[in-house]
Amino acid sequence: MGTKRANSVSRKHLFISAAFLAAEFFSIHFAHATYGVFITPVATNAYGATDTNSCAIDVNNLVTDGNYQFIAYYNTSDQIMIARRTLGSNNWTSLYSGYTVTSTDIADDHDVISMDVDANGDMQMVWGMHNVPLNYAISSAPVTGSNFSLSFTTQTSTNDPSLFPSSGSTTNEVTYGQFYTIPNSADLLFAYRNGGSGGGSGNGNEYFDLYNPRSRTFSQTYAIDGELTSVNAYLNSMVYTTTGNLLASWTWRATPNWQTNQNIMFAQSPTNGSTWFQQGGSTQYDLPIIQTTTSADRDTKSVAQVIDSIPQGDSFINQTSMTVDLNNNPLIATYYSPGWTATSATAGSGNPNRQYMLVYYDGSTWRTSQVSDRTSDTAVDYSGNDVRDLGRPILMVDKQGRVIVVTRSENTSMGSNTNPATPNNDIVVYWNTTASLDSSSPSPWQSITLDTANMGQYEPTYDSTLWQEDNVLDLFYEPVGLTSETQATVQVLQWNEQYYFNPILGDADGNGTVDATDLAILQKYFGQSVSSGYADGDFNNDGIVNVDDFALYQEGLAKYNASLVSVPEPAETVLLFLAAIPFFIHRRK
Repeated sequence: MGTKRANSVSRKHLFISAAFLAAEFFSIHFAHATYGVFITPVATNAYGATDTNSCAIDVNNLVTDGNYQFIAYYNTSDQIMIARRTLGSNNWTSLYSGYTVTSTDIADDHDVISMDVDANGDMQMVWGMHNVPLNYAISSAPVTGSNFSLSFTTQTSTNDPSLFPSSGSTTNEVTYGQFYTIPNSADLLFAYRNGGSGGGSGNGNEYFDLYNPRSRTFSQTYAIDGELTSVNAYLNSMVYTTTGNLLASWTWRATPNWQTNQNIMFAQSPTNGSTWFQQGGSTQYDLPIIQTTTSADRDTKSVAQVIDSIPQGDSFINQTSMTVDLNNNPLIATYYSPGWTATSATAGSGNPNRQYMLVYYDGSTWRTSQVSDRTSDTAVDYSGNDVRDLGRPILMVDKQGRVIVVTRSENTSMGSNTNPATPNNDIVVYWNTTASLDSSSPSPWQSITLDTANMGQYEPTYDSTLWQEDNVLDLFYEPVGLTSETQATVQVLQWNEQYYFNPILGDADGNGTVDATDLAILQKYFGQSVSSGYADGDFNNDGIVNVDDFALYQEGLAKYNASLVSVPEPAETVLLFLAAIPFFIHRRK
């Protein structure tokens, strides 16, 4: 038995060595260092001096329609570029849109590009707006054909009067244009703020335009009035429930100073923004919704419902992210200082550290959960100089009920985010589960670092359609705002969290297949003690990569019917196996 076992082990090692040689013989491209993460370049000449290409107020710079994914960005010539790829491909085609902004506009991170594709296959796009007249264009032909071409028609009060009602009086000082694809509908929703006297920051109104692609016309609803009390509603990203309710949440801001952000409000619309109700759908708002009843000509039912009281001066950020859980209960990710007791917008006491926070409805009451445990804030940022120390979070819930909060800046010292040498200014995923959060004793949040690059002032934005369909997280990826760096590479970071939490046996890189790349990773760490499990080829998670892991790799290879490598000629295979004998002996010595 001893001899047979020895021969068997020798044959196994011989096959492993031959397989390793085969992996070396063919071209192998490793995945990104973090399990299940792949980064695909789009263009190298993107504008990168500020976060205009990657600011969280932009919910529409990376979108999927049918078999195609689109990405929008400014290049270093201040041009608006649109790129397209077929889903599953790494090859992007970038085209100039025909629009260019000024150097002043591109340095203002309010002036983001937002786009979506309507039911006609036409791309709708807004750009370059911070309290200026509406910049809106619709492609002259569908962008979903096999041959990608691009030309736009600028919309004006002459050729599109329904988009510019009252001769454009509600579109003369626009900021924060966002598109929303309406589930089970051909219509498209467009939301924006129009500023009041003196601009919109701390004094503006919110409008919702519904686009009918059959008639190619818009209908407008004046939904939120901030001018009445000299505030404006900063909307978080909105979300649809599975029953078709549009959910909105926002904070009021009293001045351009971000420390005057206050409270979280809530409304829901069963009619895509034309009528609005308080949570639960039984109390209807008389539009427009207002902050308080300081004017006698307003009905008290129009006052916004407050779901979380957060005072001014609490380092509470505006315009973050909202989603729903599997029971259509709303969740909101944001950040503020939970240990700080604010007495005004410029004073207070306590712990100044800003934390990522989750505000959520558990089915009966609104609750909060502290997501992060930051310790590096030494003071309260009243000036706004350090507001970009944290990237505003985005939020999603997967098909298993995991709550996913994606952030930039885990725990960096104040004001250091622009220094390329700063560590821990990377992309981090925090996760928990709705079952845990809804319980009387929630479990601690866990974290996963998707990438270790210093992202500067980057804020995450994502392809919401791809996430909803497959729980694949595609992030717009571009380090921006780093000192002395004006140009950057636009890329897409993809993380399939389903493979991360439920890895396929033998799949070391987390791309959902078992192939030669996984074998090459096994080879790289063979014989070593490791700590990253599957990502290092340690498929049985025993801390070492050895013949047992290779056996599991073979099992996964057979189960998922993936090809080991491009199959060589028989003679080449024999040579590889023969060559493996001295290779293996050398390794064993």
